[in-house]
Amino acid sequence: MTIVGPPGVGKTALARELSARLVKPLTVTWCHLGEASELEGFGAVLARKLLPGDRLGGGAEALLARVGEVLFRGGPRVLVLDRMEHLAEAAGQSLTELLARCPNVSALLTSRRAIDLPGEQALTLAPLRTPAPGDHSERADAVALYLQHVRRLRGWEP
Repeated sequence: MTIVGPPGVGKTALARELSARLVKPLTVTWCHLGEASELEGFGAVLARKLLPGDRLGGGAEALLARVGEVLFRGGPRVLVLDRMEHLAEAAGQSLTELLARCPNVSALLTSRRAIDLPGEQALTLAPLRTPAPGDHSERADAVALYLQHVRRLRGWEP
């Protein structure tokens, strides 16, 4: 599944909430891809999470092969790949191959756009409604949610 939407709409927050609600025996592995570049970066991010202490040499294909072995031998796992749009073209095929090879692994992606992976299901988030200029009511969704959080933090909620 890919959570899709513009920057700041809450894709990562929703992915965090969803992954926090997953129960054992699922293992959740978070990978932030925002600073990664190309296939080498995708393999390196996954390897740092799944192969701690391993030397990350050998190139992207070798890294992904080692990651694939760990995933294949492991139990049920959800890979959360945050900001996948940065690597969609470079890493999409590799992710597809990893998921096909490892039936015990699922992926939850966040992205500004759908990645077009085989079998991908996209959940599109839209920004909350904001008030019209000069409207000071609490009826707009964005204002109501903000006030709800403030009240909860300040202990004002009944």
